[in-house]
Amino acid sequence: MKRFFLILVFFLSSCAMEQEEGLSGRYTGIQHFGIGQVDSPIVIVIRQTGNTLTGTVTPPFTSEMIPFENGLIQGATIRFDRKSSGITFRYEAAINPGQFTLQGGFEPLGCINPGSGEPCWSDSDGSFNATKN
Repeated sequence: MKRFFLILVFFLSSCAMEQEEGLSGRYTGIQHFGIGQVDSPIVIVIRQTGNTLTGTVTPPFTSEMIPFENGLIQGATIRFDRKSSGITFRYEAAINPGQFTLQGGFEPLGCINPGSGEPCWSDSDGSFNATKN
């Protein structure tokens, strides 16, 4: 009976560890943002638990890691939101699991949903490519 219990505990802990892996990790790359789509580095740190994502991201032109919220994975797409100066930026990216890359874009929700009450910056959308380290 003890052996069965130990095998069961090992199996369940292995399943939990696999569930948290997947996309979990640190991704680095380049983001393009603003007028003229100027390049700056991007760092995204993701922790995946099931379909939920938590973590941090660097906004354009800064090295500060900002927590993101509402992170989720649906099929081969991830999505999360980052707040900055009262504006929520929505990030969406396609996942390339074979190469451990993310390719996507971000834009302020105020421009997508004018009724949201959030201001809309002009030329405040961007794109990014990042690879898991």
